[in-house]
Formats: sequence, C-alpha cells, structure tokens
Amino acid sequence: MKQPLTTVGILIVLGALVLLFATVFKSNNDLPIPEGENPVVVNPKLPAGSTPPGSPGFIQGVTFQWIEGMFLPARTPIEFKNPKAFTITFGMDGKVSGTTDCNSFSGDYQVGSDGAITFGPFMSTKMYCDGSQEAEFLNMLAKVARYQGESQMNVLILESEEMMMVLAK
Repeated sequence: MKQPLTTVGILIVLGALVLLFATVFKSNNDLPIPEGENPVVVNPKLPAGSTPPGSPGFIQGVTFQWIEGMFLPARTPIEFKNPKAFTITFGMDGKVSGTTDCNSFSGDYQVGSDGAITFGPFMSTKMYCDGSQEAEFLNMLAKVARYQGESQMNVLILESEEMMMVLAK
C-alpha cells in the first residue's frame, strides 16, 4: 500500500515543479503590453551588407494614398481608374486599415528595421461595385515583402519580387 502512495506523492511534487518552472520561464510574448508602448513587432536584425530603409515608425499613424504601381522587372504600369480612392493607414498598434474604390478593409501588419513588412489576412466590407479594382489592390498588398521610405519623404514604396506600389502621405 505504501508503493502507490509514494508514486502519487512524487507525481504531485513533479506537477508542482512543472507549474513553478512554467511560471518562472514564461515568455515575454505572453505579458500584457504596457499602455503607450508600441506592440508592432520589429525585427532588429539586418542582413549583411544592407542599409536600413528608414525607421519603421515613419509609417505608423500615417495614411498613404495610391500614386502609381508597376509590375517588375519590365516596369509595366499598373493603372487604377480612381487612384485617390485607394488608401492605407498604418496604426500604432500593428493594425492596418484602408479604402478601395468600393469597400474598406483592415488587418494586421508587422515591420522590420531591415525593410521587411508583412500583412495578416484582410477583412473587408462586402459591397458590390461594378468594375471595382479592389481585388487587384488587396492582392498586391498581400504580396508585399519590403518597404522603403523616410520621415522626410512623403513617399512610401511597397514592393515584392513581382511589383512595386508607390504611395504618398
């Protein structure tokens, strides 16, 4: 009878130790973000030989409007019928929102000091607009891999291997 009680006691002690270690070594990612701090994920690592494209803070809290775009490497222009309708706003909280020629959209974004930028899935209102170019715009945003710009510049360049988007404040 002593054997099962000893085994149960050992299991209880081991369980308590596991809980203790889990609490002590809890990841910083699970901690709440203090008010006023920026939760946007910034990857500080730069590839060898590269130069920073500008501070990620340059895009935060700013609304940019479509200026032009092109498919690379041939630099074939991407034309929008109503370019002023296409905007994108980068929130301080890692959220992005914007407008198209038909609907509004929102989602998440992450930037790196090395120029990397990624967007999470977009949510959108679902109005139907005949001839809308919304799908093209959102598909291009989903493919973006890098950004360039400086706070002194009024231009943000978003690009991938396939295309480049030029937006202005």
